[in-house]
Amino acid sequence: MENLSPLDTTKPDTFKQPKGLYLLFFTELWERYGFYTVQTLLVLFLTKAFLFTDQQAYGLFGAFGALIYATPVIGGYLADKFLGFRKAIFFGGALFILGYLGLAFFYKTHWFYLALAFLICGNGFFKSCVSSLLGELYKKNDIRRESGFTLFYMGINVGSFSASIFGAWVAVTYGWNYAFGMAAIGMCIGMLTLGFGKRLLEDKGLSPHHATSNHKRYFGLNIDYFIYLTTIIVIIGISVLLHFYNIISWGMVLFSISVIAYLLYTATKLDKQQFNRMIALIILLIFSVFFWALYFQMFMSSTLFIERVVNRHIGHWVIPTAMFQAIDPISIIILSPLLSALWLNLAKKNKNLSIPMKFSMGILFMALGFLLMSFAVTATKMHNNISWIWVIIAFILQTIGELCLSPVGLAMITILSPRKLTGMLMGVWFLTLGAATATAGKIADFAAIPKNLTNPSQIAHVYSHTFAQFGIAGLLIAIFLISMTPWIKRLTE
Repeated sequence: MENLSPLDTTKPDTFKQPKGLYLLFFTELWERYGFYTVQTLLVLFLTKAFLFTDQQAYGLFGAFGALIYATPVIGGYLADKFLGFRKAIFFGGALFILGYLGLAFFYKTHWFYLALAFLICGNGFFKSCVSSLLGELYKKNDIRRESGFTLFYMGINVGSFSASIFGAWVAVTYGWNYAFGMAAIGMCIGMLTLGFGKRLLEDKGLSPHHATSNHKRYFGLNIDYFIYLTTIIVIIGISVLLHFYNIISWGMVLFSISVIAYLLYTATKLDKQQFNRMIALIILLIFSVFFWALYFQMFMSSTLFIERVVNRHIGHWVIPTAMFQAIDPISIIILSPLLSALWLNLAKKNKNLSIPMKFSMGILFMALGFLLMSFAVTATKMHNNISWIWVIIAFILQTIGELCLSPVGLAMITILSPRKLTGMLMGVWFLTLGAATATAGKIADFAAIPKNLTNPSQIAHVYSHTFAQFGIAGLLIAIFLISMTPWIKRLTE
């Protein structure tokens, strides 16, 4: 937000990004390649390989997503207090590799759940810490911050695009296990990139100086090794819990409420300016849950909509359903530099949109995407033969919404949060994704197709009706946030 303090734009290197940005860009790119390979294929895999019903697939996906995004709250806290961002990232990367290898070799057995648990905990240590480490490369009021985070977000989507195209092709051509194996290789490349290039980070992300408890021993182990061992035990517990995905969804609700309560309690100990900023941050985090609950339909109800209703033929070639997930990242790759430049130029002129307004625009564009897909079904005479072009346009609209909200939200955390809470609050940002994924799994049930419903037109009608409901709800939420924007802006001043 440009009104936090004056920005220095007089230095010649003001717009030159830190070298560490590019190192983290490529590290995150490879990590996201592996992650999005799993996220893109999971619902299709569950309905085809495990023969899950729609509701079962949505439920497990929602539980997996809820946990994979909730764990960064804990991982961020442990990195802040004990490990430091670098150790946490390397440990998370190792867990990711083990998880992907587990999917590749045991994907047809119940060991599959253990592999998912490795991914969940790996994300907990990796995800929030990479973003927090990037934030340390900038001073508090650095004008390059939002631009840098937007470029970083583009790296995420290079990995996502590669996973959507290459991962989908490998899965269709060679099988699920080969696609998951390639995810492990990608994660190895990411870890090697960070290991060889860590000098570019200088002294950023090392173990915190205040962590004097690092010298204490727990059951004969120092705190680092105690955390590593405890994580393995937690992984085993999560692998069992994943069988009961409804419990996870309700647990996610209670966990989210408790985290918000803790943040409010913490805010009361801050000075007035930090208190107001914390309240603004919490409000925007809550609104982001609504956005992400709609966004994650892309991997749930929208995926099965494409599989069952959309005409995916180009000549004699049938586009693999998972490849449609590439629309989102390729649009971000193309559009993110443009939006990065736009935000930077508006900031120089002191005309930048406020963060609450950008959030509102994000929700609005997401809603328009769903309304367009609903209209496409209604406007097509053969309701089960929707042109794939409609999906591309709708996903591009939703991508614009994502660009208005997600990278701006990451930057918001590093701007509004107190320094000692940055890692945990970055984790809370990803907790909102977890709460949203659990919510998405529930609202996706409105689009669930019963096994006994086989009429193509009736199936298309279910999707059309549900997407219209999603779109209208999004419009109402966006309008409500716009009405609150002046008040939220005052809190951040």
